[in-house]
Amino acid sequence: MTTYYKFIICLIPVIISGLFNQYIYVFNENVGAFVFNVFTVAAAIAVSAFLSVWSMKLCFGYDIRKSVLYSSLIFFCIVPAEKSFILIMFSYLMGCIISLARITIKRHTFYLNPAVAGRLAIFLYSPPYLKSDGITGATPLTVCRNMLTAHYPCHSFSKFFLITGQWAGAVGETSKAALLISALLLV
Repeated sequence: MTTYYKFIICLIPVIISGLFNQYIYVFNENVGAFVFNVFTVAAAIAVSAFLSVWSMKLCFGYDIRKSVLYSSLIFFCIVPAEKSFILIMFSYLMGCIISLARITIKRHTFYLNPAVAGRLAIFLYSPPYLKSDGITGATPLTVCRNMLTAHYPCHSFSKFFLITGQWAGAVGETSKAALLISALLLV
């Protein structure tokens, strides 16, 4: 099995746990809002994938199937409150175009990372402090910081709470158990 397919398989636990986490903790089991959010993101990725593949094949003759997959990882990085069609499409197209660029240093060729290019697009599109930054994140530390600055006691979180990621956040960042399972699948 090639590394490309192992990479796709190892993302399955992160996708399942992240979507389950968003369904429970972000959308409060509201099926309509959850399905609409997932459908919007999937449609944005599908439309931008079609446009980027079509334009690159038409203009340059490149086959960019792998960069399309890697650029779709931007879905894991965006918090649920900040998902918009334009943001995802812009970051996705930027990721596909950036992945074609290469740098050669002393006969060694390096390709730029499309996921990093997508994150750069998100940073350039929105200010560094997003409105949802205080309620989402990879860890609940921002919640503790905000509670302490408001002179409220920060309650302690259980280890099960921290490992399973029972708070609002991006799909690929909240569940530490799913990330560890994915890391084991890569080995």
